[in-house]
This record gives sequence, C-alpha cells and structure tokens, in this order.
Amino acid sequence: MRKEVRQVHHCLILRTHCLILVKNMGLHILKEPLTRAQLQEIASERFGDLVKAVVDIDKGLIALGAELHADAQTLLIDTEGSSNEHTWGINLYPAEPRENFIEYDSLST
Repeated sequence: MRKEVRQVHHCLILRTHCLILVKNMGLHILKEPLTRAQLQEIASERFGDLVKAVVDIDKGLIALGAELHADAQTLLIDTEGSSNEHTWGINLYPAEPRENFIEYDSLST
C-alpha cells in the first residue's frame, strides 16, 4: 500500500489508497466507499451515533467526522478545490437501517 504524507494548512495528512486522515482535526476525506464498521469508528470519535459529513457532488468526495458541517466544507474547499455551490451537508447514522441512515442537513453558500 502506497502512503504519502504532506503538510496542508498546518495539518498533517496521511494518505493511503482511499482515505485521508487529518490528524489534528479528526476529519476524513473519502474517495472510495468504507464499511459501516469503519463509519461507526468515526462516529464514536465525536457524537457516538452520528457522523456529520459534507458531500462534494461535483468531485464525488465526502468529508466526514467534523464537529461542524462548516469544518468539513472548509477542508474540501482548502485541500480538494471544492466550491460552495457543489457541497451539501448530511448526517450519517451508521447503526440505523438504510431508510434512516442519511439525513440531509444543508450548508449556506
């Protein structure tokens, strides 16, 4: 597995094949799917039962694990070149059944 470490806006980022972990903020940017078990691990880092996330519908990326949706949006804008008009806030509930798994939240532009 190829690993790359780089410095972005004073945040140490460890990049593996599909996940970028921002160590000092507890945020993750996904470029490929992850399991519900992995999502539950992220949920337990902050709120226990939910993960706040922001989706870039143009680039097909999702940032998750933030305390505030705005933090995840800022991470996508700063590190991936996302734009406000293409980002949407959601909450994910990894322990819930499919019909209750995603809750739309929104972001102001």
